[in-house]
Amino acid sequence: MPIRLLSLPIADVQYALECMDIDELIAFSLCSNRTKNLVKSSHEKILTITAEIDDNMIKLEMFVFGLGLEKEFKFVVHEGPSIEFHRGDGIEFWRREGFTQNDWIAHFLSLCHPRGKLLKINNVSTIACLDTVQQPFPKFFKLQICGNNSVELTRAAVSKFSSVAHVVSIESNPFDDENHISEFLNLNLEELRLENSLNPYKVDLNDLLLTNSTSLTIQTARITEKKLNRFVKIWMKGNRRFYRPKYIGLILNREINREDVLRGIKYQTVNGQEHRLKRLDGKELLIFVVYRKPLTLMPICLLSLPSDDLQYALCLMDFCDLTALSLCSKRTKNLVDYSNVAIEGIYIEVDENRIHSKISAFQSYGGSCYARTIKFVLREDSSIEFERDDRFPKWVNTEFTFSQLIAHFLSLWNPDNRIIQKLTIKNVNPMTYLDTVKQLIPECEALEISENCSDDVAKMAFLKLAPIAVEEVVFQKNRFDNENDISKLLSLNLKSVVFHDSENPFKLESNDLLSLIIVDLYIETANITGKELNRFLKLWMKGNHGSYRPKFLELHLKNELNCEEVLKGIKYDTVDNMNRLKRADGKELDILIKMKYFCIPVSQSSLQLMPIRLLSLPVADLQYALNCMDIHALVAFSLCSNRTKNLVKSSKRKIDLPIVYVDKNHVQFEICERIFPQNDYFNFQLPRYSLKICFYDTRAEIARRGGFEVWKKEEFTQSDWIAHLMSIFNESMIRSLTIMNISLSYLDDVTEFIPNCISLVISHLSSNDVTEKAFLKLAPTAKEVEVCRNIFDSGNDISKLLALNLKKVSFDDWRKSFKLELDDLLVINIINLTIKIANITVRELNRFLKLWMKGNHRFYRLKTLELKLNDEMEINPEEVFKGIKYEIVEDNYSFRLKRRDGKELRVFIVFGSFYFFFD
Repeated sequence: MPIRLLSLPIADVQYALECMDIDELIAFSLCSNRTKNLVKSSHEKILTITAEIDDNMIKLEMFVFGLGLEKEFKFVVHEGPSIEFHRGDGIEFWRREGFTQNDWIAHFLSLCHPRGKLLKINNVSTIACLDTVQQPFPKFFKLQICGNNSVELTRAAVSKFSSVAHVVSIESNPFDDENHISEFLNLNLEELRLENSLNPYKVDLNDLLLTNSTSLTIQTARITEKKLNRFVKIWMKGNRRFYRPKYIGLILNREINREDVLRGIKYQTVNGQEHRLKRLDGKELLIFVVYRKPLTLMPICLLSLPSDDLQYALCLMDFCDLTALSLCSKRTKNLVDYSNVAIEGIYIEVDENRIHSKISAFQSYGGSCYARTIKFVLREDSSIEFERDDRFPKWVNTEFTFSQLIAHFLSLWNPDNRIIQKLTIKNVNPMTYLDTVKQLIPECEALEISENCSDDVAKMAFLKLAPIAVEEVVFQKNRFDNENDISKLLSLNLKSVVFHDSENPFKLESNDLLSLIIVDLYIETANITGKELNRFLKLWMKGNHGSYRPKFLELHLKNELNCEEVLKGIKYDTVDNMNRLKRADGKELDILIKMKYFCIPVSQSSLQLMPIRLLSLPVADLQYALNCMDIHALVAFSLCSNRTKNLVKSSKRKIDLPIVYVDKNHVQFEICERIFPQNDYFNFQLPRYSLKICFYDTRAEIARRGGFEVWKKEEFTQSDWIAHLMSIFNESMIRSLTIMNISLSYLDDVTEFIPNCISLVISHLSSNDVTEKAFLKLAPTAKEVEVCRNIFDSGNDISKLLALNLKKVSFDDWRKSFKLELDDLLVINIINLTIKIANITVRELNRFLKLWMKGNHRFYRLKTLELKLNDEMEINPEEVFKGIKYEIVEDNYSFRLKRRDGKELRVFIVFGSFYFFFD
């Protein structure tokens, strides 16, 4: 039922806005000027917005920061009234009639923080493209010109946009004798950054003297100490009296000799590395030189060290250094295999005739775990370029072939799982290079064919490389027409395929679906009529496809479906919001139809798998099979019988304690399994598999790539599902339980079968009655409780909850402050209590402290109390401690009270908050 949102009182409107997700909030801002202003005044803020110019498209990346929320959004703005909104699970199209590309950009920029606007020039083919984007970007904080732009385009971009940007960053180095760097250095800019670590910028004395930017940073610069010395001497003579720069930072590509730079100049050394120069007119220059005296390194026979010393040296090596060491010999490779590194994933991208490889890993140092990434470029001459923070060096290799290099990296730290996580085909030239790629990379988990590929390359890459992808193939962009239909690709024997193009839908007919051999198929967006879907279902009902292989089909459609048209002339039953078809041979098919969505989810009743006598395997083989299962398969296997349930229990797979959400009529479990790498020097858990499952009354829904699977088990109720899941993982407690928008009656049911939890969260979406009842029933068994809704008034005060015997409680509702009085503080029986926002007078706090000083609360259970007050309320410590003897401990915000029996109370007053620590 529609709600007249803007007719609500202002407090309720603001509350509704705060309940919206960020994407809903942005969509709401597009309705009118009033909704736009309401969104601008809300607590969620677009902290940064990056606009990337890519030919006729403008890509917007937004980083949003709000109350306990951080998100990143991506939009693609085309020429016209529509934009693409990129979600984690797909792409949506937003459209507003009358809006142009400029209007979309102006709208988003108006929602952003002024210093968070960044314009990124990337892959722009002509200077004319810059003219089309000059109008929608009247002002922004930073201009970033990427390294793939020509000197002419760089010059034009700086000319057009530098006057409206605070920071100008140029990542290319196109300068030579004809295109001199001084052309840019003498521009009148606030801040200029030249950033190219691969190709250092050549800088001369005259370049520094011509610099006209207030701040200049060059990374990396190529200049001699002699020229720097001459520059400083000229400045000391006062010839540059009106020199505009305030800061110049030069990061050199080599070591610098400080003594040569300052030779013949009088200076004063400050703090070891800072040098102050003062000339006759009183002006000063501060020079900071990171100086490292040239070292003469003595080679160390690393492999001759004792075993413990060698292992210690390996543990101190960086991830990149370990990788380089592994290439020296078989012995060094084996040593590196047992170092303090665990591989998270290997990702490969093919671009032209080069292979880009990225390895993501975790590395342990001194009791802490750090994420590490190394990027390689493998070239045809078998040389390797790898990316470091300071440069992009090249390893010259004379021993390995191209394929041996890839095999080496696949086996490194990863001997039991020699497979690439993801292979991306960005572009290939010539097309025959695909055969080389197939020989070099025999298998990968996922294959993605990029939208940058030509149509011919994309189709050939699918036909040649899709079979090597053991899990999923993602095909970007629709490249099919009437002559080149999609059926040829759909008839391949593959496990899972995603076809994705939001702009140009994939044309489908009933014959395409009937010839489908792919097990799991996901298409966004599909162009198929309800009549064609009806023909497909009727043919299935006739049993013409008794061995139909697909198990999951999800179509996001161009146009809305008419459910009656799709099911016309077909007998079906409605079960759990789905339509169930049953044919004469007993086979069943569940269908979900919602507007522009058609889905055949995986159902236990519809699976027709080739049986394997798994339970007849020897015990060791059976245990190995269980260990290879992901957590989804393991749970499904446990549901087959009591024996399979006991087998899964005995496998002792370890999971994090579940995170549980209770909302409306379902319970959602989020489970993450972690593993310890088989490594004596790496003592950290790594994520392995995760599972998100919703339990309804008669079924379970498993999250699956934007859709879901439906599991059913005869006579299983919601409580049976939950008890089974906890049992097979040998757990009796959950980590966190969040109560959301549920009824009182459902709360009574849930509390009967939900396990005990460590942390209880009662959401602001809960009603007052549910909030109070959930607190009273569930809080006593939880270690931590957070209440996000203020349900208290004059007839229902907070004291009865404060008097409960609990360990840690937080009341947090910034919409409505919690009214507190002296009596409320005196009855507190909670060990650790936090209240945000608290509404209490200074007088009441003063009375409370006086009573504590008198010793009337000798057995006071409270240990810590935090009260966050309204921002508008000013706190005067003298009024708080009026008539009380106290000691100031630190900087007038920490106070110590001590009473006659020796007990102490520490009080901190910081940023409108009181912190009480009781002895």
